[in-house]
Amino acid sequence: MSVHTLARILRLYLRSELLVGEIRLKAQMRKFSLIVFAALICLMALVFLNIAAYQMLLAGWGPVNAPFILAVANILLAIILFVSAAFTRPGPDLVAARELRDLTSATLESELKSNPAAAAIGSMAGLNGLGSWDSARFLVPIISAIIRSLKRQKTDA
Repeated sequence: MSVHTLARILRLYLRSELLVGEIRLKAQMRKFSLIVFAALICLMALVFLNIAAYQMLLAGWGPVNAPFILAVANILLAIILFVSAAFTRPGPDLVAARELRDLTSATLESELKSNPAAAAIGSMAGLNGLGSWDSARFLVPIISAIIRSLKRQKTDA
């Protein structure tokens, strides 16, 4: 295996790792926004419950039905949003991205084990330092940081 093939597989592995991270981040952001929206609705429900309690005490069970029903409806809506946020999952694209990542990782590992020259390059880079491919997980954030800094240097120049 040539160095170009190794670099191409490493780039593909890095892209699949970044894709998995991006998909998980989007799912977490969607979950967070639903929770924030549900919290705002709960706050509105609390305001209406306070208005309803005030009206109940003030008028003695008179015109409290409208704000009380509105408060109950807001609470039900907030519960529905909390439940939907709790069951929000990334979807089938995360499975495909993980399969791609695992495939490129296995391919890269088998190529490094089968080719002594590439394994030497990998050990110089620290890929096989722990005796397995697990050390590459430490390398991915470092590589992505280097790539980002190089991109920033190009845009600054």
